Amino acid sequence: MAQKPSSFGTFEAFEKDLKSSFEDPNKQRNAQIALSNTRQGLQETAEAFFQRFELNRRAAGYTTGYDQYLMELLERNLKNDIVRTIYSQDLPGDYAGWKKKAIQLDQQGRRLRSMFPTTQSRGQYVPRPQNQNITPAIPQKTGGAQTFPGLGQPMDIDRRREERSCYKCGVKGHIARFCRGGQTQQQTRAVEVMEQQPKTAEELQAEKKARAEDIRAKMEQMNAELKELDF
Repeated sequence: MAQKPSSFGTFEAFEKDLKSSFEDPNKQRNAQIALSNTRQGLQETAEAFFQRFELNRRAAGYTTGYDQYLMELLERNLKNDIVRTIYSQDLPGDYAGWKKKAIQLDQQGRRLRSMFPTTQSRGQYVPRPQNQNITPAIPQKTGGAQTFPGLGQPMDIDRRREERSCYKCGVKGHIARFCRGGQTQQQTRAVEVMEQQPKTAEELQAEKKARAEDIRAKMEQMNAELKELDF
């Protein structure tokens, strides 16, 4: 008597149907979305990128017959420099060729960068610091007399000074401001006696006024002498 086949079929088929009944119906759709969003990072190698890409590709069900769509995803999700280099050469005709070419170019680029590292890119703009402390220029001191622009040489100034006479004592070689012989001994003694006596308020006020006038007169005399010396 022949044995009738079970209505449930084989055990493997039963197990497959059981698993599919409990699986997420949107799992494949979610995997397809994840695959389209799988992009290569800035520092990520092409090999690491394709490891993630392959996992999502299998989960999305794109095993065979989807090369054109997969190549479009690689054009969009690989790094721009790799895609430009691939387009500058002979374009691969399938997904496997794109994968192989991308990994090869990425390895070559990393090898070249390790052989010829660059510390700073050319043409990089470096901003100038604000509020710089500028040290003013200081005239250098030398062993001789210091000169200033437009004032002449020291020897010329000394020669002109020697040719003029002091208006107080009449002696050549100095000006009135540095004169030591312009007063007689009697005048000096009179001043000393006056300074020893106590002074009234009126005398002090008059003395201050006289000193101010004397200072003003000396300043005018000094300016006149400087003009005569062409200062």
